[in-house]
Amino acid sequence: MLRIRPEHAHAGMELALPIYHPSRPDAVILKPGVKLEQSTVDRVREMGLPEIWARHPKLDGLQMFVSSALHQRRAQAAQAAQALFDRVARSMEKPDFSQAQAAGDNLAECIAGLGRAALHVQEFVFPSNPLAARASNIAFVSLLMASRLDAYLIRERPKLDSQHARDVGPLGLAALVHDIGVPRLAPEVIERWERHRDETDPEWRRHVLLGYEIVQSNIPPAASATVLNHHQRFDGSGYPARRAGSGELVAVTGRNIHIFARIVGCAELFERLRDDGEQRRSVIETLDLMRNDVHRHGIDQTIFRALLAVVPPYPPGTIVTISSGQDCVVTDFRPDDPCNPVVQPLDSLEDSGAIPIDLAEEGGLSIIRVGSDDVGALNFTPADMQRYEEEQEAEAEPEAA
Repeated sequence: MLRIRPEHAHAGMELALPIYHPSRPDAVILKPGVKLEQSTVDRVREMGLPEIWARHPKLDGLQMFVSSALHQRRAQAAQAAQALFDRVARSMEKPDFSQAQAAGDNLAECIAGLGRAALHVQEFVFPSNPLAARASNIAFVSLLMASRLDAYLIRERPKLDSQHARDVGPLGLAALVHDIGVPRLAPEVIERWERHRDETDPEWRRHVLLGYEIVQSNIPPAASATVLNHHQRFDGSGYPARRAGSGELVAVTGRNIHIFARIVGCAELFERLRDDGEQRRSVIETLDLMRNDVHRHGIDQTIFRALLAVVPPYPPGTIVTISSGQDCVVTDFRPDDPCNPVVQPLDSLEDSGAIPIDLAEEGGLSIIRVGSDDVGALNFTPADMQRYEEEQEAEAEPEAA
């Protein structure tokens, strides 16, 4: 399979995965096996879909990295979030969270069943309700990261036995409803946020308090604490402040922030930087922004390493250009060295004896372009990842949340 941008699709391609209606992400409009006609290609481009998966007989092994069942679970999560947000916007009564809880549990179960293939490879869009799409995407990324954080969850939740410490049910629910306070904001505040994305806007910041009022005593305490604290930052630069015993408002820092809030906060920042309202950035560009000094010190680096293990900078199936000038398709992912995946030159796909190129073992070779985007300067090394984590660990407070 090849992961194709719609602008690069052409007539004659055979679909490897279904194409879903962008406004009804549970509805299939084109089934696998369909050969695209030019009129269909034009229609897909007009719909603004982020990708098309085209079949290639030599790349059938990439099927392991994609899942129609996972797409359906993400669609169900988005629809559950939309129903909740609509209810909150219409009524001051406490909503029923059972549908959202079930959607989060089903998404977590699906991720667990994928094993090594549980990666952020397929895009998910829901333009008719971007808030619900964001909720689904953030829940998905949060649960992906949690699937790689078993030991850290146990360490950061020392008052619980290991089984309950690893229970991510409250995390999935919290991630789905983390912005439930937004529909209670004045329309002009939401409009101002969408226009400027100003995190310092005091009226916008009220959404976490409004959300907490809605969920408190109605969902598990760890989930409601996450709704309140998902904008906290490891370096204390987030919000809201906490009132100390002396009555003074103090910043919440480091491991004093509940680990679920740190996970959702990392996923929320990833999604917000990917789509800033003006453009949807590539994954590698988004990860580069998260690594710079503006954002890096606010993220728990152990959690960020988990993000890098489940969100490939160059997802399998992506067509890239490497520094030798060869156009290749990414065929495998290395969580320990995310920017150096395994690739196969496109001109060797018909050669049954062609050997893939493992960029982590081929000195001097690296990815330099994805489509027309130059990305060579954005790549990072395992040493970079380790250094940031060690620096933060040395500075972190010993108390776990």
